[in-house]
Amino acid sequence: MPTYAIIGATGSTGQQILAQLLRSPDNKVKVYCRSRAKLEKLSPKLAAHPNVDVYPGALNDVQLIADCVADSKAIFLVIGANVSYPGMRMVQDGAHSVVAALSTIRAEDPNAKMPRILLLSSATMNPR
Repeated sequence: MPTYAIIGATGSTGQQILAQLLRSPDNKVKVYCRSRAKLEKLSPKLAAHPNVDVYPGALNDVQLIADCVADSKAIFLVIGANVSYPGMRMVQDGAHSVVAALSTIRAEDPNAKMPRILLLSSATMNPR
């Protein structure tokens, strides 16, 4: 059973990736989100889905992110922000946390197979 990780599962892109991955009963999906309640509000069937593990918490919790991405075939890093202002670092911090998590996994097991990272890159275009 292939395992995939989604970092940023409550956003529009994360929700679409989650829906597509769950179309196959052979996929296991591990999702990181800051709020489990928000994720379950957006995707009510997740709480009972046998192929989904949810990892709620802080984006800078490297061990949590490591647990989420461990043994994954691919990581969908789809954190986004609807605002852009000086000092906005959420996307950058997410990337740093994933790299640190993978470094932690490698330090614990030098032979661990590292997943591919698929990174969403975009610019905020909201007229706010």
